[in-house]
Amino acid sequence: MRWKESERDPETFARAASVFAGERIRPDGMACKALRFFLEPAQGCDGLLAAARFEVCYGWHPARHPYFQSVTPAAISWLAEQAGARAGEREVQAVIGPGPGPSANAERWSFGRRRIWLRATADQITFHIRDAEDEDPALATQPLPLPEPIDIVRRSMQFPAPVACPHCDTPATSFRHLEAGALICASCGRSFEADEAGRP
Repeated sequence: MRWKESERDPETFARAASVFAGERIRPDGMACKALRFFLEPAQGCDGLLAAARFEVCYGWHPARHPYFQSVTPAAISWLAEQAGARAGEREVQAVIGPGPGPSANAERWSFGRRRIWLRATADQITFHIRDAEDEDPALATQPLPLPEPIDIVRRSMQFPAPVACPHCDTPATSFRHLEAGALICASCGRSFEADEAGRP
């Protein structure tokens, strides 16, 4: 997948990196939603954050799923807190759960016993999440590999004049276009159907 230079977000990367220095960030609705995707399925996932991209590969779907970098500081902070990470640690491994996941609204969800790995370097942050319900202790030092990821085409839908996201009212002429047909707002990250877009 080819990433644009305009998608670089070094400020968000720096804030996510500050989690390893001890900063803790309360997850908002988008971070809670992302954490549910990461933790609820037992098939596990691998995530990579850099200044230019944030992508997640899931055990249930062998593709690189791009996300907005803005969800990462709070999501990584929550994982680090659950893992008992101490300030200054650049690599963390722990078993968390089973238990409830974070929620910014009335929706409740939970996840099973999960082993997580967090690692920060100067230019990227990675995390790995695996099911730990019946894990072999001899295999627990390193995450088992997921299926080799495949590239997916990142499509967009263009409008001749700005249209407003039905969730946050932010106008735009271009929206990420999912294969199933929904559009993604670059401002709030929520999805909607094309006929739901409004004129600002």
